[in-house]
Amino acid sequence: MVQSPWVAAALRFIRENAGRPIQVKDVVRCVGLSRRALELRFQHSLGRSILTEIQRFHFDRVKALLLETDMPGSRIAAACGFGSESYMGKVFRQTFGITLRQYRTRMRARQ
Repeated sequence: MVQSPWVAAALRFIRENAGRPIQVKDVVRCVGLSRRALELRFQHSLGRSILTEIQRFHFDRVKALLLETDMPGSRIAAACGFGSESYMGKVFRQTFGITLRQYRTRMRARQ
């Protein structure tokens, strides 16, 4: 449980808008603190940045859709708040070390 009401409000906003292409400035605007103050509270409460948390929510949704559907990457990107499939794929690979296709194939093989 998060102690900071600002971080809790930010997490709520991120969760409710995970399907949209939200940015750190959108979270900051929603909460009403300066970016620096909110970043410090995130680091203290969660040990990660606001951007990392946004990406975590987006990628949780990406991974679920890759596993549970046959949606093409372009539709997944649109449903998960990414501007394009290529950007989503690039960040996914940088974050997880594998491509979207590799993730889908490997995770389905484990089921």
